[in-house]
Amino acid sequence: MVAAGFFAVVLILAGITVIIRDKDGRKIAEVDVPEGGRIEVGPDPSASPASTPMMKPAEGPINIPEPPPLAEWLKGRDIVTVAQDGSGRFKTIQEALNAVRPGQVVKVLDRATYRERLELSYTRDIGLVSEHGATLELAGWLGQEVKFGHTFLELEGFRLHGFRIHYPNDDGRIGFRLTNCRGVVLENCNFTCVTQIPIKDRLGCVMSFDFDESYRSPTPQTIRGNRFGGCLSIHSRSDSTCAIIHRNDFTGRFEGAHLTIGGGRGDTVVVRDTVFDDMAMHGDVYVSALGLKRLEISNNLLSGRTPIGFFDSISTTRVVIRNNVHIRTYLAYFASGAEKSIEQAKREWSYDHNAYAEATTNFGWDVPKADLPKGAGDVFGPVKFLSDDPAHPDYLRLPANDPRATGGAGKGWPTYMGPLPPGPAPKGGDWFTRLLERAGK
Repeated sequence: MVAAGFFAVVLILAGITVIIRDKDGRKIAEVDVPEGGRIEVGPDPSASPASTPMMKPAEGPINIPEPPPLAEWLKGRDIVTVAQDGSGRFKTIQEALNAVRPGQVVKVLDRATYRERLELSYTRDIGLVSEHGATLELAGWLGQEVKFGHTFLELEGFRLHGFRIHYPNDDGRIGFRLTNCRGVVLENCNFTCVTQIPIKDRLGCVMSFDFDESYRSPTPQTIRGNRFGGCLSIHSRSDSTCAIIHRNDFTGRFEGAHLTIGGGRGDTVVVRDTVFDDMAMHGDVYVSALGLKRLEISNNLLSGRTPIGFFDSISTTRVVIRNNVHIRTYLAYFASGAEKSIEQAKREWSYDHNAYAEATTNFGWDVPKADLPKGAGDVFGPVKFLSDDPAHPDYLRLPANDPRATGGAGKGWPTYMGPLPPGPAPKGGDWFTRLLERAGK
């Protein structure tokens, strides 16, 4: 008997009969091989690539180069200063943005509150930076049915750092919209709003990255070190969109999901090392990107009622869901048409080494849906952290003796589950302690 694998095997034989049987032992073919003939065993060249698993558990995390730290990025740049007391070149941020040129950066020198609605378009290699936590409070909304706040269009290499961004009322729907922007770095910002109200098929968002069919750039969007008191949206109709969302904190109770990945297309999205630390009404991550090529959701802490939801028809084949901790039940479900793709997901996706409180899929929804089964290395049981107090440095950290602390996939992946290394916070702090400190100031 010769078994087919993923490589060709050539056998030189002498006058034998080869019988081929199916998995149940039934004979499906019989071939006489003449003396000196040969048999080649290999994959069917006409088979669809989607029938073969695209990503093995041993494959490492998606590698997306990170931009340099702020201090390094600022070296050699001309600074355009803003301060309300007149000590800067301008007194408003919009005036400074109107004057900034490629290679320059707008820096806000004080911790004041700037009540403005910002607009910027068609420029490159600039930044808007606050190193003292200035507040940007939206002054008004643009549009009729769908209202926008700050609107940035066709920027390349734009960096937004260190602001407290607040929306004082719920009249609008998308607080900060970046359209067809390439290589954006969004870091160390704190977004807050009054409420989040869904409108049609789009949720109200504190920040939205939108890409249409004309967008062509492999440069990733980097979203790191932020606190989102509302929804972040990645909405792409382009095959080129690439985004890495890592080391963020999503908080706040509101209708909808913390993070939505939609629009139908895209190249790569990574959601990694992120904390979803307050229970959204529905879920933490919603995916409705039919043609997204690669998706990685790894080492996150999830707390929503339905943590990861897939909607519409999902054709994405390179998917990894690994090393996540959900403090409630189960992990991922398929609905609104995506349930038709569940068998494909079972065959082709890598989902393993995740933890959740119990293996139940009773979400209380009377809608057609399907759920990913238990994966290899999954851990069940209630989650108990070293601290549940947001003011404590050990907030949301797993004890070193918890089974999740050593239950990670390893082999290029962290050996622990969740976004934070197990045990107490390091004495000098880390990204999460610094994020909480900024949010509390």
